[in-house]
Amino acid sequence: MNFRFLSIVAVMIVCMAACKKEESQPAQVITLSAGASDTEAICWGKAVKGSSEITEYGIRWDGEFIPATETKADSFGVKLTGLYPGRSYDYMAYAVDGGTNRYGESRSFTTITTPSVYVYPDAKSAIIGFEGIAQLKEWGFYYTNSGAATASSAKVEANGSASVTLDGLQPNVEYSLLPYFITKSNMNIDVQATTFTTKIDTPTVVLNEISNITVSGATFSFEVTSTGGTEISKCGVRYSVNGQTWTERTATYAEGAVTCAVTGLLPATRYYVQAFACNQPTTYNTLQGFSATEEMTTLGAVPTVATPQVTATVSYKANMTGGRVTNDHGVAVTEYGYCWSTTSGGAVAEGDNYKKFAGTGSDAFEYLSYDLLADTKYYVRAYAKNQVGVGYSEQVEVTTPGGSVWRSRGQMEQQRQIQNGSDRRTDMDGRKPD
Repeated sequence: MNFRFLSIVAVMIVCMAACKKEESQPAQVITLSAGASDTEAICWGKAVKGSSEITEYGIRWDGEFIPATETKADSFGVKLTGLYPGRSYDYMAYAVDGGTNRYGESRSFTTITTPSVYVYPDAKSAIIGFEGIAQLKEWGFYYTNSGAATASSAKVEANGSASVTLDGLQPNVEYSLLPYFITKSNMNIDVQATTFTTKIDTPTVVLNEISNITVSGATFSFEVTSTGGTEISKCGVRYSVNGQTWTERTATYAEGAVTCAVTGLLPATRYYVQAFACNQPTTYNTLQGFSATEEMTTLGAVPTVATPQVTATVSYKANMTGGRVTNDHGVAVTEYGYCWSTTSGGAVAEGDNYKKFAGTGSDAFEYLSYDLLADTKYYVRAYAKNQVGVGYSEQVEVTTPGGSVWRSRGQMEQQRQIQNGSDRRTDMDGRKPD
């Protein structure tokens, strides 16, 4: 009977040892690292089953037990929201087995400072800068000038740079920009889209043609190829003789070619010329655009000729002296001489009553005229020609003496030879005129 009793006791001891062994294997809980953004975090943990079934697991945070909401592989996690940027938080994983709470070690995470974006717009570009990116893995932005930017808009990646220059924009246009930020723990940071407006640009203008150049004017054709993003308030051409002091002539703006006629210029003068356009209501500012500078020279004026002295000693001839070109106005004289007529204002194109010489006429010239009518009033002028036209001296009146003088055929022929010859300083008797 003692043997039987001892056997029962032995069995009981073995069962008690087995039960004690089963009770000594609780679930093992491990607190894993967390991933945080500026206002959110996912805290991770892991639980290894012990002797009892695990009935609940999650994260203990801020005195609360929060069941797991995230899973990956053999881990579980809880997403925390509403956090403050740049602040540290403590947490630990937990699991419940056999009605007992099991805990992992306490760990902490720090939310990152909320990254920000700034924009420095210009007329055709903008600098997009980023701050608070030290804890980010990737960042950039989406942008559009049509409505609000979304993830389907044009995307620009910063590629690790703290700023990006966005080119190819249009002046004076509003753009929407949506930044994106991804942390090193692959968490997205939610941000709102922002807007910026590019600046008004300086107009661009091209001087296409200079035509109809005259003694005192010219016609200019130009085109405003870009308004700079707003309306053109003034356009035209400006000109200068020294490239420093300018005179403006405005024209009515229109798309395409604009014509501007300028008068009142000096003859035979070189001018520097620019087309201009302004898209602000001020005369000169940084938003006034100019074309490349061109040069043009106006035509000169007709020559200025000194008034001659005219004397008539006999009935058929008159001595004309003192004619001289005093100013060619920058245009070479090609012909000069005298013209006379019985009517006031006679010109070199009327009949044969003129004498011409080739050259510049800078020295005084004279001529002895024959075949005049006796007792007749003549109107005499010195003249000179250049490519602009004919310039005349003041008109001089002279009346030939009365009476008749007989001349032989030979004398008349000699007179014609003298008139058509080069020696204008002798009369038909071979003497110098009085």
